[in-house]
Amino acid sequence: MPRKIPIIQLRPGMKVVKTDISWDKMPFWQSPFIVSTSEDIVRLTTCCAEVFIESEEDKINQIATSDTSCSAVISAESDARTQQQKTAVKSDGVVKEAYSGVQQEQLRTKEVRGKTANRQSLKVISASTDKSILREKITVNFAVQSYHRTLSVLKQSFDQLRMGKALQADLLESSMMPLMMSSVARPETLAIICNLKEEKNTLEQKSLDVAVLCLMFGRSLGMNKKQLQRLGMAALLHDVGMLKIPAHILKQKDTLSSAQRVHMQKHVEHSCRLMNVSEKLIPLKSIIAFHHERYDGQGYPRGIKGNRIPLEARILGLVATYEAMIRQREYAQRLSTTQALRDLYRLRNKAFDSQLTERFIKSMGVYPPGTLVQLNNGYVGMVVSVNESLPSRPCVQMVCNPDGATLDNPEPINLASKDYIKLQVAKALEPDKVPSEALQQIKDNLGIAAQAA
Repeated sequence: MPRKIPIIQLRPGMKVVKTDISWDKMPFWQSPFIVSTSEDIVRLTTCCAEVFIESEEDKINQIATSDTSCSAVISAESDARTQQQKTAVKSDGVVKEAYSGVQQEQLRTKEVRGKTANRQSLKVISASTDKSILREKITVNFAVQSYHRTLSVLKQSFDQLRMGKALQADLLESSMMPLMMSSVARPETLAIICNLKEEKNTLEQKSLDVAVLCLMFGRSLGMNKKQLQRLGMAALLHDVGMLKIPAHILKQKDTLSSAQRVHMQKHVEHSCRLMNVSEKLIPLKSIIAFHHERYDGQGYPRGIKGNRIPLEARILGLVATYEAMIRQREYAQRLSTTQALRDLYRLRNKAFDSQLTERFIKSMGVYPPGTLVQLNNGYVGMVVSVNESLPSRPCVQMVCNPDGATLDNPEPINLASKDYIKLQVAKALEPDKVPSEALQQIKDNLGIAAQAA
């Protein structure tokens, strides 16, 4: 008799004989199969919540005790992160003031929720018409320029802060509008730039990438122009207080001491103070002050939990964590997008809002835009867009053949199309696993190298 379990309990080696949706709606499997990798588990999370596994007690027990099981690895990593989060900073007047503001205005969450319940607020609002109109006006080159202009403005602003000067709110806002339009019209272009940029682990770079991801995710949640502007600005400045933290702490590879951790967590307070220079920036404090709070109350600085954390802060905290996972850090190796999404799924209802987490995973797809992939025919390509109904079958731009020879401007292929039913993604690739000529061609086509210079 098959045994029903939630996806999170799946482990490599288990045989799935049935899911909570029909086989004809499954994007990757059409019949019973054996889970072979952690990527299989992530694929399943995008389309179903529970599965039925083969009920062979000995086999299940053997898998459950396996040291190599995906869940064991995820659990250990999750426990380690949770342990690190348990030291909270005692909140001071700056953060208390921000929290008071949230209680009074509810962080404008009702604007996102409308007049419906919280769950209904997260429905995707179709914007295909708006997007198609915008795409006629917003070119790929415009999107690339908007990204690099915002990066330049952000660097200029942070340099001003380093010299003891104030943030220039008007300049930051003026760069946000083109970036916001690009995130609606050309989200795949911005995602590709974030994925293929040179490894420059600067505060400006990572803040911009968080903002891009927030804009893309916020749009998928149905946020309007005003809400996206607010979320995007908060994302650009969410960690600006890091400029006040000593460099030796920021660059330390070893585990921080308790005192150092408290010092590091003070960056939230510093960020909030820096918002006081402008009436336009003050409202951002009620997002920035809480982006390190966690759904289970194990975050900082106040240790609040659940829906007491403002919605926009929950979004920012989730997205910032994902961005950090896929970036090389001083104290941690970067994860693949698949590994990062797997870890986020494990943290739902713990560190992060379950509904937001699942919605984020679905919006990103198994292979987010900008992911380099190898198909089962040996060709290498780059994901340019996601099919939400078939997340494991994205739209892919081919870049080189199995021998590594680059291709001359081939048309993107939609793996969800019946014309390509025999093709599928075999695996995701890191940029250093793709021939350098092919990688350079992608960057040249997007003008990445020229703009960065």
